[in-house]
Order: sequence, then structure tokens, then C-alpha cells
Amino acid sequence: MDANTAKNYRPDSPDIAGSAPRPELLFLLLQIAAFWNVWQLLAARFAASGEAIWEILPLLSVFFFSWAARPKKLPIGSAAFVAAAVFLIVYAASFTVSPPLIRAVFAIISITFIISSWRFGKLFHFGIFILFLMSLPLTDSLDFFLGYPMRAAVGEAVAFLLNLQGLDVYRDGVCLHFGEKLIWIDAPCSGIKMLWFGTFLAAFLSCLFNFGAFRLFAVLASTFIAVICGNIMRASALFYIEGDLIDSPGWMHSAVGVIAFAFTTLAIIFIVKVFSGSKWQK
Repeated sequence: MDANTAKNYRPDSPDIAGSAPRPELLFLLLQIAAFWNVWQLLAARFAASGEAIWEILPLLSVFFFSWAARPKKLPIGSAAFVAAAVFLIVYAASFTVSPPLIRAVFAIISITFIISSWRFGKLFHFGIFILFLMSLPLTDSLDFFLGYPMRAAVGEAVAFLLNLQGLDVYRDGVCLHFGEKLIWIDAPCSGIKMLWFGTFLAAFLSCLFNFGAFRLFAVLASTFIAVICGNIMRASALFYIEGDLIDSPGWMHSAVGVIAFAFTTLAIIFIVKVFSGSKWQK
């Protein structure tokens, strides 16, 4: 090496720095290999689910935000490595005693620690974790645990609103009694799918605005309220159709659902806009 070459030589030059993989990339590849069983199980459930197209959107969003991030050229924090390793060990220890979905949660927590520190300069990026979490096939589980309580809550609220309008309506289980009529609040009226989409939209926009943990959870809580309110309005409007209080064409039932979905979506966008502190542009 001559004097000029020695003078211009820098250890962090692109050809030298790129000669060896970064440690976080190596650890991420190790995680992908270690959690291979999770990917197989998720692929099988996606293939068997009619919701596969929608459930992959959060995962694509994780890839997008991770790729678009502009991390500082700093080594990944040791705390992230330790936390990721701990959850990798928890995953391995629970392999034979926990259901696949729980193991998948341990896996994505471990991966989130590495991606958060590497790509976003944070110990744990809650927005990325929520998107990761929503890439799991959760719809059936949410419907099993939350379907009935949400239908009952919506039914109680609808009965209250209709009584304020002078109609003698009361809830029994997931049914509304109105005179001789019995109107059933069906599974779509539970709002599970609307809740899933609303949470995805809120998490996506929160990552887009780079919200911290506090604002993210405030947005998610507000989104949950917006979804419940949207569902109550939808069920109240459908009561007039199903109870034969108004004459309507057959397509009106679907139209009410679309309108409620659209207004709920706009409400979530408005919520994120408020928490972002941005002003509306004319």
C-alpha cells in the first residue's frame, strides 16, 4: 500500500463496511430460522383462511416501514439483543406446552426488538409490534372471545337508543324484542372485522406519523370507541329495516354496512389527524 492509498484508506468505506454482514442482520436471520415452525403454521392457516389477503397487509406494512426507515449508522443496542434472546428462549421453552398462536406472539416480540433497534433506533417500536401482531390469524380467536360480548353490548346500546325514540325494545341475549318481532344481532354486527380493520388503519397511520407509545395507545383506544359507536349506529339503522318500520329495497342492508364502515374509517383518520397535531389543509 503506497502513501496515497494509505492516506485515502478509511475503515468505514462502503466496500470495506459491506464486506461483513451487520450483527443485527445475522441475528435476524437466526431468528427467522429458529421460528421456522411459526412461519409454516401461519402459512397453513393463511392458506385455509378466506381472510388471507387482508391478514397479510399488516406484514407488508412492517416490511414497508422497515425499508423506508432511515436508521442512524450506530451499532444495535445490547439491550435489544438481550431482550430478543430472552423471548427466543421463552419461545423454545414453551414449544411443547403452548398453542401455536402464543408461540407466534413470542416470536414476533423477539423479532420486533431487533427490527426496532436496528431500523428505528428504539428499544421496542410498539406500532411495528401491533402490525406484526395483526399479521397473525387472529380473526377467529377475536370472534370466539369478543364476538358475543360485543354483540350483547351493541344490542344493549341499540335498545337504549330506540327506547329514547319511544319504541318499546329490550335486549335478550343477542336478540332485540320489539312487540311480536324478534330481531337477531348476527355475527357481522359484532364488529370484529371492523375492529380488525380499524386497528390496522390506526396502527398504520400511527407508524406513518411516527407516534410514540403513548399517542399510539391513545389512538388505539379512541379507535375502539369509534368502532363501537359505528357499529351501534349500523345496528340501529338496520333495526328499522329488519323491524319493518320502513320500506327499503333488498340492497339497503348492505348499503347501511358500507356507509357505517366508511364513516368509521373517516372517524379513525380524523382521530389520527387530531393526535398528530397537523392542521387541515384547504
